[in-house]
Amino acid sequence: MGIADIGQGGQWVPATQAAQALGLSDRTLRRHIAAGRYQVRYRGRNTLVLLPHRTDVPDGTADASAARPAAKSAIADASGVTELGAVARDALALLEREREARSQAEQSAAMWQEHARNLEAENGRLHELLALPAHEEEPEPPRRWWQVWRS
Repeated sequence: MGIADIGQGGQWVPATQAAQALGLSDRTLRRHIAAGRYQVRYRGRNTLVLLPHRTDVPDGTADASAARPAAKSAIADASGVTELGAVARDALALLEREREARSQAEQSAAMWQEHARNLEAENGRLHELLALPAHEEEPEPPRRWWQVWRS
């Protein structure tokens, strides 16, 4: 499938080619698509991603922007900005994953602290039960003098 040019808006590119052009893995691009960072169209089993006009989109055809030499330097500058934007998006995604991991760790720590408090309370109740005075047996009465020979 080739690239569908849509004029000023950009190009509709197959997802695998878009991932290569953006310097992302297919999986990362699909996460970005799911997050709504890119517009997509579905054609049967193919996913097309809307990208701005770029000169480095690999499609095996002639360069679509070769007919626009005056805009070539602007596209190259936009390419650098797009790459920087992709890095920033990846950094934000990583930051969000780290925040989520920290939140889960805090929740886990709070759960274990509550568990420890419950165990301490239970331990205190058991200690109170064990601290009751032990049952003391009554001492044997002293043997009388005539009972000494019976034992």
